[in-house]
Amino acid sequence: TDEGFRVEPVASVYNVLNNNNDYVSQATGALTYEKNLLSLPGVNGLDLNISVRYNSDDAVITKNEFGVETLDNVRKTNFNKIATGWSFGFPTIIKSDVKNSYWSWQKETHLQFPDGSAYKIKNDDDYLTQDLSLTLEQYKLSEMSLTRKAESKNYELLYTDGTVYTFDGTFGNLIQIKDRFGNEINFDYEEYNYYRGSFLDYIFRPSYYEATIKALTKITDSAGRVINIDYDIKTTSQGKEVKGIQVKMNDIVYADLKTKRIPANEG
Repeated sequence: TDEGFRVEPVASVYNVLNNNNDYVSQATGALTYEKNLLSLPGVNGLDLNISVRYNSDDAVITKNEFGVETLDNVRKTNFNKIATGWSFGFPTIIKSDVKNSYWSWQKETHLQFPDGSAYKIKNDDDYLTQDLSLTLEQYKLSEMSLTRKAESKNYELLYTDGTVYTFDGTFGNLIQIKDRFGNEINFDYEEYNYYRGSFLDYIFRPSYYEATIKALTKITDSAGRVINIDYDIKTTSQGKEVKGIQVKMNDIVYADLKTKRIPANEG
């Protein structure tokens, strides 16, 4: 546009914005694009805004998606990315396996904010016996505190205005937003069978390619309205994939998202 780029003073000082819902991080060079799908005013200002976000850093696969092995040997994962580089615009705890040598991997935990920025949690502990105050590496502000609860193993992100974000301790999913007045937004998830790889991969190495994803399927806002998220899952030559997502309320479709596999050499 004629205005070109501008710096938004109330946002991160490291983000350069334009007028097309996208911006570039001067710190990382990542391009982020966000599209609002549905906005609902809530009780006492606890509004619900459902959006999808693309972050070019997330489009580069450098980590294995964290999986939890159950007693029946089924690998379950947090379906955080709805497509390569794309996710819902909610904060989340990302658990991943990072390769630290040719043969070994180590688990890392990050807190990712709605703008796509993520900070490593450097003292996380799955075996804590008392509530643990967590530290975010290189995060300089003090408007919030992150705690892991001993009894539930969940993460609680507390802001100075009294708003609490609660994340599932096993998968990192956002499960509740609660303000200081007790108003709540609740998030529910369902499990779907899922796998990546060719048909032969699935036949001969099912334990490696098969997983159960935990996907966001229902949001109940602070006014009691229910938003449903439906997934169109199809079996293709590349695996069992999510090909479409619909955001609905009272059987009215407010957003219809389609995914398409694009060869890596096409950008």
